[in-house]
Amino acid sequence: MITSVVIPCYKSKSMLIRVIKKIPKFVNKIILIDDKCPNNTVRETLKKIKDKRIIAIYNIKNIGVGGSVLKGYKKALELKSDIIIKVDSDGQMDLSKMKKFYKILNTDERCAYVKANRFFSLKSLIKMPKIRMLGNIILTLLNKFSSGYWSINDPTNGYTAIKSNYCKKLKFNSIKKNFFFESDLLFHLNCLNAKVIDINLEAKYNINNSSNLVIYKVIPYFIKNHIINFIKRLLRNKLLLLLYIFNLLALILSYLISYKDIYIVTALFIFITIIYDISTEPR
Repeated sequence: MITSVVIPCYKSKSMLIRVIKKIPKFVNKIILIDDKCPNNTVRETLKKIKDKRIIAIYNIKNIGVGGSVLKGYKKALELKSDIIIKVDSDGQMDLSKMKKFYKILNTDERCAYVKANRFFSLKSLIKMPKIRMLGNIILTLLNKFSSGYWSINDPTNGYTAIKSNYCKKLKFNSIKKNFFFESDLLFHLNCLNAKVIDINLEAKYNINNSSNLVIYKVIPYFIKNHIINFIKRLLRNKLLLLLYIFNLLALILSYLISYKDIYIVTALFIFITIIYDISTEPR
């Protein structure tokens, strides 16, 4: 089994060398994608560390984290990789747990994609900066509707792994190339009826590895794209579409009549619809 690690790099010169040093020995290739970083993150890092597994790619223009990851995926596929693991260059991820990702994909034939989940305990949530915690909870709820993966949490988490046979089936041109990448990828995996598994892992936060993503600024953009993906998913599942249309009409009727029993019946129909949606999640 050939395993490659893809690392998109942007303004992470102070952390990247530490990330590379912590990548386990079982990994065959380390693909670094410098997304036209003004700090020359990859070039400066490679002056300080030598690892025969490293392959460096330099974007001629900034194409976003998603675009860089997809470029890394393409390179990993060219190298005949069986499993492609993606980590960020900011040092927030526990790379000693990478073997878990590999083991699940190697032993579970149905599983196509594994990702980290920080939302598995109150202790883990408390460690997260408050604005990021609130924003990520909102985005997690939205993603359940848009992607159809109701059992999956923390959709913006960038610590992931994918099997190459599913990666080959993805429509790269249709996937968002910016910070919506991870969320959009879940939607596209659902289109392939791919099984996704969460691994509960804590992230590390400090002043040296703060995220470039400002949650409160991107929420409107995320909401818009989650709605678009939700509609696309409904159009693929005609029964689910009819159920949600019925729920919408029931809500309008409840509002117009303002009768308590109608509200109860409407709530019941919405509950049944969500339960049906949950039952159709790829497993």
